[in-house]
Amino acid sequence: TEDLHSPLAMVYHHSYKNKAEVEEYLAKHKADIQVVIGHEFVPFGSAQKPDWTDYADGFDTMEWLGKMN
Repeated sequence: TEDLHSPLAMVYHHSYKNKAEVEEYLAKHKADIQVVIGHEFVPFGSAQKPDWTDYADGFDTMEWLGKMN
């Protein structure tokens, strides 16, 4: 392809019949899902506003750097 730019974002959408199906899907794909937005999860509008105690992939980079000296 000769496209200059890659797509900005990609969104996947799934439909479920009940909450149990959602919980099963999330448990099955836990390692591959970066964030779940919605009721009982990360609030809408907060996915790209991490708190200072939120670590990328659960890894505390500052703690790791502190052990380097």
